[in-house]
Amino acid sequence: MKKTFTLFLTLTFLIGGLAYAQNYNGLAKNNRLSAEKTISPTKGTKAIDSATTITCSSFWINRMQTLEFAMTYAQTGSEFMDGLRMVFPAGMVPDVAGTSNPLTTPNGCRDAHLDLTLNGQSLLWGVDTNSMCGAYRGRTFTFQVNVTNTGLVGPQTINYTVYGDGFGDGPHILTGSIVISEALNHDLAVKEITVPVAVFPGTTVTPQVIIQNYGLNNETNWALTLTDGGSYTSTVSNTPIDVGESLEVTMDNWTPPAGENRLTATLTMAGDENAANNTNTTNMTVIPPSYTYTEDAYALNSDEGKYNIVNLTDGSFTFLAEDALDTPFPMSEEFDGNHIYRIYNNRTYGIVNPAGKYLELGTMTGVEGASPTALAYNWANGLMYVMLLNSEHLPQLCTINLETGELTLIGTGTEGMIIAMDFANDSLLYGPSLNSDNLYSINPTTGAVTAVGPLGININYGQDVSFDATANKLYTYAYGDVYKFGYYDLTTGAFNPITNTSGQNQIATFVITKPGNITGIETAETPILTIYPNPNNGKFTLDFSNMNGKVNYQIFDAKGSFVFGDEFTTNGNTIKELSLDLVPGIYFVKLNSETKSLIKKMIIE
Repeated sequence: MKKTFTLFLTLTFLIGGLAYAQNYNGLAKNNRLSAEKTISPTKGTKAIDSATTITCSSFWINRMQTLEFAMTYAQTGSEFMDGLRMVFPAGMVPDVAGTSNPLTTPNGCRDAHLDLTLNGQSLLWGVDTNSMCGAYRGRTFTFQVNVTNTGLVGPQTINYTVYGDGFGDGPHILTGSIVISEALNHDLAVKEITVPVAVFPGTTVTPQVIIQNYGLNNETNWALTLTDGGSYTSTVSNTPIDVGESLEVTMDNWTPPAGENRLTATLTMAGDENAANNTNTTNMTVIPPSYTYTEDAYALNSDEGKYNIVNLTDGSFTFLAEDALDTPFPMSEEFDGNHIYRIYNNRTYGIVNPAGKYLELGTMTGVEGASPTALAYNWANGLMYVMLLNSEHLPQLCTINLETGELTLIGTGTEGMIIAMDFANDSLLYGPSLNSDNLYSINPTTGAVTAVGPLGININYGQDVSFDATANKLYTYAYGDVYKFGYYDLTTGAFNPITNTSGQNQIATFVITKPGNITGIETAETPILTIYPNPNNGKFTLDFSNMNGKVNYQIFDAKGSFVFGDEFTTNGNTIKELSLDLVPGIYFVKLNSETKSLIKKMIIE
């Protein structure tokens, strides 16, 4: 495992792209830009895995055409890909124009590349020299090659060689071949259905379906039908599509029902000789108004690509689901009482459901900046806040409209590369800075930052924080010079370790799902207020005990909006039976007596 390499990915937000982090020299600590491998290869570990594959979805035609490929690069022992060579058969001549360059966005070592070189019938992306620090770590991507075909007959074979960087024991080379068949006379295919991965209830979308003419003839008589298997069906037909062309077809607007939805696109054409590619499907989730998260905290281990349940006592993990690695890099998560939101360094954002599945909602717009670094929810005003770094690496505090992704700038701080943040019980934001390893308080009204004090550790890498309003602690998984679960002292800024992080892995996101502070009043779990049943359907009992004098209570929804309240005088015990028309979700009952204030969570099903 290459600890220093992870830095390269986590700090790409400083300048807005994976490919350029190595060019930035403005950080005070040079090792923050290191992207080299420093841990020796594990003996006996194979390098390029046999799961590495290249496939082609195209059929050849005796003319100029663009071949569509998909590649999966798989490796163990940190054997990054140095390059890919493809050798084309006689009569199939590759051309630089129209061919992917680079092969894909590099996500490996700094200065490594996957740039294109043409040599007759051979294309080489990257290098073939075992650089020991290659350009690509792994995953699946697509690429294109433009060719001119002349005099081809029958199946054509393209041979390829994948080059590892020599870091592992071996093999460092993997060879294979792709057989491309001749195009049929008539062959239309459904390539892709484009809809959002997830939307909020009531959202109307306009599905797009891409169809491709793989055949040898122009086509005009066809019909495309898109359906959700229920009330939605849309049909478009008979738009001309020439040989080798793709066509984006706009279908009728669709307002999907709540829950999981599956769209099926079916293409029909008389004489189509390949029925296997005439149907395609895609899924879309309509996110409910509120999810019920049964655990107190969750964290994403980006080194292992695992989403975990967190034990806040000792920081230990219980595996929940497979999740993302680090391209794009997951920067932060936050809970707003209804959903866990996540942001990425490429400005995309979405929701993590209770099963640990990430559902992308869209892309943040409205404020320039390299990328977002932190996310925090204000329980007092119901607003979600995002931190970005501007071109001078100064913190820009924004709010975000979670339905549209639009950012609104509040203000820019004068120092501090804030990597994470959350609201504390004093209604201020707090977050650690990569440079200069201080803890800062952030004014949510102006965006002004104030140094609290030194962390006492070098954090150097992307990491998250989350505030436990009950414990009054800003928890984190520190990652840099130390790999520890602990918390930051909001008075001194110092990091207080609790335990070591298992495996010295990078914990990219971390979120506590307990309620935060509302109007600055510290929350507390206490036996003097009991809600039963809980969860309930809007009919419930509030049992107040061990209290004397005037008491008032208010019920807020998860966004901090007032729902219901009452005031009474008690001499010990009082019971209130309520029947309220509440939509399902999470609510908070805030109790104020002459001596104490507290908040308890209530779930309406």
